[in-house]
Amino acid sequence: MFKRSYAFHCARNLLSPATIAVVALLSPSAFATTSAVDVYLNSVYQSTISTTTIQGLSTYGTYNYSGVTNAPANQYYTAEGATLGEILEQVSALTGNLSSITMVVVHSPVGPNFTRTFCSPQSQLFTDRNYYPDLSNSAVYSEVPAILAALSKPRDSGTLSSTDALRLFFGHLSTTERNIPYFTKEVDEIDVYTGETGCSGGYGYL
Repeated sequence: MFKRSYAFHCARNLLSPATIAVVALLSPSAFATTSAVDVYLNSVYQSTISTTTIQGLSTYGTYNYSGVTNAPANQYYTAEGATLGEILEQVSALTGNLSSITMVVVHSPVGPNFTRTFCSPQSQLFTDRNYYPDLSNSAVYSEVPAILAALSKPRDSGTLSSTDALRLFFGHLSTTERNIPYFTKEVDEIDVYTGETGCSGGYGYL
């Protein structure tokens, strides 16, 4: 049996833009900011982790992220969240076993990016990557972890907001790496897999 969210994402991809707009008007709560994330291990449901739990974790804090869009265009964010690794370790089957994860699939009920796949999560999500405070200068950077953010905003304007929560943020390894298309908004499900998955495609920067 397909998981609820998988069937939901597939059904949404079959809808026309006009139909999606009508559904959004009739059911605004379907596209509301997420306040919890369901975790699956090898397609088996494990746990639901709430924003409240995330905010109580030891790695919860404020982090800065830089990134590049597909355009390409440079963008910068400030985000408040906990590391993806510590969040996943709240699942008993994954506690102390993050090194066994070979694929991560992140789901969202909002577009345009409903599903994002990471075929090399050990280097892409469970190893700190770089934040460049000025993307025109590759020599200056600091390391940041991948997080699920409860609050975020553009780095140089506005105030922290839960509008896009829970949102995935992670660093990059060069000033031209186009990571922003994978900064998934309103994450409501994370599927993790161990062993051989045959994963191909997905995020392309190791």
